[in-house]
Amino acid sequence: MARPLRNLWRDRVQVRRRHRTWVQAMVIASFGWGVWWVLFLWWSVAPESAPSITVGRWLTLPFATLGIVLSVWGFRAKSSWLLLLAVPLVASVALALAPLVFEGVARAQSQALGLR
Repeated sequence: MARPLRNLWRDRVQVRRRHRTWVQAMVIASFGWGVWWVLFLWWSVAPESAPSITVGRWLTLPFATLGIVLSVWGFRAKSSWLLLLAVPLVASVALALAPLVFEGVARAQSQALGLR
C-alpha cells in the first residue's frame, strides 16, 4: 500500500536522559576548570591582588561535587555508557583533587626558591 504522506510526517527528536546527564556533567566540569584558568590568569597578571588557592578550592568544589553526582547518576542501564560517562567523572574528580596538586606545586616551588 502506498503511503503518500510519509514524507510529510515529522520525526520527533528525542534526546535521551543519559545523554543530557552526560552533557550537563561535562558543562559543569568545564565551568569548574574555567574558574581555575581564570585564577591562573589572574595569578600571572596581577599576583598581588589575586586570591589564594583556598578561594579557588571553595569556588570549584560545588562544580566538582555536582559533576561527580551527575556522572554517577548517569551510570544506569547500558554498559556502553560506562566509558562515555567516565570522561566527566574523571574531569570532576580531577577538579576536586586539583587544589591539593596546586598547593603541592606551590610548596615545592617556594622551597626551591628558598622562600620558606
